Amino acid sequence: MREKQRDAAQPIIVLSGAKPDNSEAIAAREARKAEARARKAEQQTAPAVDAAADPRKAAVEAAIARAKARKAEQQMAPALDAAAGQPAAADPRKAAVEAAIARAKARKAEQQTAPAVDAAAEQPAAADPRRAAVEAAIARAKARKAEQQTAPAVDAAAEQPAAADPRRAAVEAAIARAKARKAEQQQQAVPPSAANDDARKAAVAEAIARVQARKASRQAVNED
Repeated sequence: MREKQRDAAQPIIVLSGAKPDNSEAIAAREARKAEARARKAEQQTAPAVDAAADPRKAAVEAAIARAKARKAEQQMAPALDAAAGQPAAADPRKAAVEAAIARAKARKAEQQTAPAVDAAAEQPAAADPRRAAVEAAIARAKARKAEQQTAPAVDAAAEQPAAADPRRAAVEAAIARAKARKAEQQQQAVPPSAANDDARKAAVAEAIARVQARKASRQAVNED
């Protein structure tokens, strides 16, 4: 409802003898719809994996989660780089819409997990299934954290008026990208000591991370 009121509040300038150009408002609405769909998909997460029953599946999911985090960061990078390279005369509304679309694509890429039956058949059984389960949970939590760290800066860019400084939006986008890369690097450098001896604790940690991600997503929706 707030989004509709905000769209209605935006003035439409009509020149004499010309038709109004609502392309910017339409693009902004499409970007918000994409964000809503991405957040809804994020809330529909699968239950925790029983690693003790299938250690191969846990190891495969850990690798998939790391790959998804990298892919999400790579998909987000082109739009953010383009925003960082825009001159001061560029349209800040267009940059904000592109940043929001890039964030929605990153969420979708992180949420999509394809079946890994062939990969599980090719990989040997994990030496420590509990450690594999912990690494899978940590990788998923890191991916969610990276996405959540990028959200505030992109939301700020999406909500700024047309008169805002596009250079500042580009700087914030670059900072968000740097944070995402740092989180992904921290995910790769998980020490062996992080492995938990209890697979159930790993499942609980994963569930807590999932609940926190849902809570953060809902707070973002309420702020919009």
